[in-house]
Amino acid sequence: MFPHAVLKYESLPFLVASILAFATSAARADDPINKALRPELPKILKYVKDHGYHTVGVLKFTVKKGNQSRILDAGTLNTSMALRLENALAMLIDENTTIDVIHEASQTAAAHNHGATFKTAQGRSDLFDIAYPIVWDSPRKTPDIFLTGEFLVDKDMKQSTIVIQEFDRRQPEAVHEVLRITNVPTDRDVLVGIGQSFVLSQPLQPQGPEDIDVAAASDASRRDENRSNPLQDSDDPIKLEVFYNDTPVSLETDPNSPGELRVRRDKAVDPKEGQRVKFVVTNKTKETVGVVLAVNGKSTLFQEDLTTRSTGECTKWILGPGQSYTIRGFYMSEDGKALRPFKVLSDEESAEVELAPEQKGVFSLFVFRGESSVAMDISTEGGDLGRSLKMKPGVHGRAEVQASLRTATHTRVSNGRLLAEHVTRHPVPIRRAPQKGGRGLVVEDSSRAPGSSLNRVDARLDPQPSMSLFIRYYTAPTPGAD
Repeated sequence: MFPHAVLKYESLPFLVASILAFATSAARADDPINKALRPELPKILKYVKDHGYHTVGVLKFTVKKGNQSRILDAGTLNTSMALRLENALAMLIDENTTIDVIHEASQTAAAHNHGATFKTAQGRSDLFDIAYPIVWDSPRKTPDIFLTGEFLVDKDMKQSTIVIQEFDRRQPEAVHEVLRITNVPTDRDVLVGIGQSFVLSQPLQPQGPEDIDVAAASDASRRDENRSNPLQDSDDPIKLEVFYNDTPVSLETDPNSPGELRVRRDKAVDPKEGQRVKFVVTNKTKETVGVVLAVNGKSTLFQEDLTTRSTGECTKWILGPGQSYTIRGFYMSEDGKALRPFKVLSDEESAEVELAPEQKGVFSLFVFRGESSVAMDISTEGGDLGRSLKMKPGVHGRAEVQASLRTATHTRVSNGRLLAEHVTRHPVPIRRAPQKGGRGLVVEDSSRAPGSSLNRVDARLDPQPSMSLFIRYYTAPTPGAD
């Protein structure tokens, strides 16, 4: 049982002592999921056409690691797989095809009917009673078919299988397999997406990224097998400490969720309503590293959303050799005038906070090390199908929506196929202009506290993390539990 508390931020009259620096990583190439999925997408659209469906929605995928149970809140991958498929279908539909694509079906279903789920026959039937927004200009519609799927990770975590499934209005009790894609390499971003902790303790060598990914998968598999604590390795690149009101809390492996840690339940240090929370991160290496620290899926720098961008794209805390930072809240501006400190909510307040289940009550940490073999100007295949549509659904015409999706995902359509575009990415320049984040998943307080000014610097970092850590600090209290 975990502490019953969610963090919020509010006004706090103190200055953070450190002067902090941050930067972004170099970009990475197209990920293995996109590469594996893209050639198969026309088959999925053909399946929808051949069966005469006119309105299609895509639901969150389940994730299964080895022999473990299938889960819907493993990390960001459950939702991002659905978004990839939704975006792909929206881009592939041409002017001669009378098919509408629903926008974010899982989120709409959860908001309108908490009993609607594809886990049971009745739940699947209930999903068809909801009117959903369409990606482009159209009134809300009820679906003819839902697509969903499974992301199956091998026990050794080096490869995965993608299974696309469907069920329709006529026969919601039956779930059919549409296609299966095997032997998908599992890279470090995939491990992050399924909420898996891993550590690459040694500095990155100028070797192929595939070798590094294999090493990360091996470490992740070993930790799941042995239930080892990533924070207890003597050669970890980063030391993370969590404090409630200046009292350190103990972190232990989570027996209910291999690959995660949890805050150990201790009545002496259990968080209480109104207490302050802070993190101390220390660079244990002799090199400069970048760190992304997030609370409930929002980065502590500008509340960048981990569900809409990869960790490598997030702004990072930059720590020199042996350097420590104390992070007491969300830093919303570079001038230090907008710090939103953390505080513990009551059980009642926590229950009312609307957060995605895969992010609610989770601290996450990602460490990025230098990569001397990577040039700063990189020409790679883009084609990131998991980009969120920035346009309001149901308002803009189909052609406009498709153009926006192609630009956002660096994808083009040719002869009914989606092809990744080559994108040249340049290093992030030094900037001083304030940068704001989006609305957070945690409860916001309108007041702000002063913090330290931040210095933006350039850093040459690997675009994928060398360390991934997930800590469950909260679960909703079980009725009758003490």
